[in-house]
Amino acid sequence: MPKCPIWPSKPPRGDILCETSALCHPLVSPVASTTWKGLPPFFLAYGEECLGEEGKFAAQRAHDDGVVVEFHYYQRLIHCFPMFYPDVPQSQHLLKELVRFCKACVHSPNSLKRRNVTYSAETTPVKGEEVPAPFFDMKVLDFEGMKNRMRKKQAERPVWTGPKRLENL
Repeated sequence: MPKCPIWPSKPPRGDILCETSALCHPLVSPVASTTWKGLPPFFLAYGEECLGEEGKFAAQRAHDDGVVVEFHYYQRLIHCFPMFYPDVPQSQHLLKELVRFCKACVHSPNSLKRRNVTYSAETTPVKGEEVPAPFFDMKVLDFEGMKNRMRKKQAERPVWTGPKRLENL
């Protein structure tokens, strides 16, 4: 990566997104936030991915702090699936759900409620099943446990030195 006065690459930053030392900062990873009170409603959507558990953890913490949270889980899909596969029914469904949510935030915010919906990969058209509380069992992993897990992942993260060139593959 070329040097930049805002984000220098020498020494190499630890991650493509940020310097490794900042990975556990709330502005980089909202999971590290100590409070969610006073935030606007959340719309979270995940496929089957490594961040899914952190998303459920964040949804539960936000809900516990009084934030309205909608969590949508799509089976057998990757992270950012609507961007990679915009024509699959699940992508189109997710975008319609997001539009519905945004319109409700503006026109009828009091109609929003906690939702936790799982969408089976086996149904066409896309059909969700409401999942009862909680989003995440905080007895399994509390805030300090999640922070420790994040610190461990941070310590194991290799330093990102830029994109690999084709001749190195």
